[in-house]
Amino acid sequence: MKSLIVSLLLFSCPLFAQYSNISLLDQLRLEIEEQDASGTFLMAGNTADVSELEEMDKVEFLQRAIVSLAVERYSTFAGDPYLHKDFGHGVLRNLSMATFPLSHLNYNAYSGRVEYRNGDNWIEFRPDYFPRIEFDEGQKGTKTLVYGLLPDYPGHYSVLLFSGDNIRAAIHRKVFTFENKTYDAGPVATRFAPKDFLYVFVDGKWKQTSFKAKALTKDLGFSNEVMGFIKSHKLNPGDVEDLQKILAFADGL
Repeated sequence: MKSLIVSLLLFSCPLFAQYSNISLLDQLRLEIEEQDASGTFLMAGNTADVSELEEMDKVEFLQRAIVSLAVERYSTFAGDPYLHKDFGHGVLRNLSMATFPLSHLNYNAYSGRVEYRNGDNWIEFRPDYFPRIEFDEGQKGTKTLVYGLLPDYPGHYSVLLFSGDNIRAAIHRKVFTFENKTYDAGPVATRFAPKDFLYVFVDGKWKQTSFKAKALTKDLGFSNEVMGFIKSHKLNPGDVEDLQKILAFADGL
């Protein structure tokens, strides 16, 4: 397993030159001095002791943070449970916000774990070691996932969509499964069925809301003002970019 970790580090670092020119092993020694404003609020309570990173060899830290996976475990499933179509670039952050940039990452919304896949090497990362993940989405920017963010899903990551002075919003992808009853399905016995749920944090608590304007504006408060903003700018709450504009406007009211 140790050889797998070493090869993972060596293979991943050159692909992440855009994040830093130093090696991943050197990056493990860095600690971000200031967390972003949402950091303390977002971190889950059940996390690995920060001091472990200082006391352990960095490779040993990664060894303790991963679990090997069976490559063919979804061979009888149709579809897939992943957040992104392809495994790509991302940054793992531990509790102290130290960065672990890697390629070949994806989030499995069915298991609630972040996975690394490269050839026959397939592993998942323990969320208590890495409670925050940032996926590079190119021109779209960064998609941030936080473990234990939503009380309804304490054992999963959720996408932090917006974090303002008064309002926060998150999207949780839940993957359902159902039996495939098609006679010509062959070996496929089960299908994945993903569905996204929108949550807003207002008045000190998370609340499930809707991607539909009427329900969303009611839950955000200032219904008339927010609805007027949506109509005048012809925004669609079901579109992520439009939704972020709506949230930013409501946060400023």
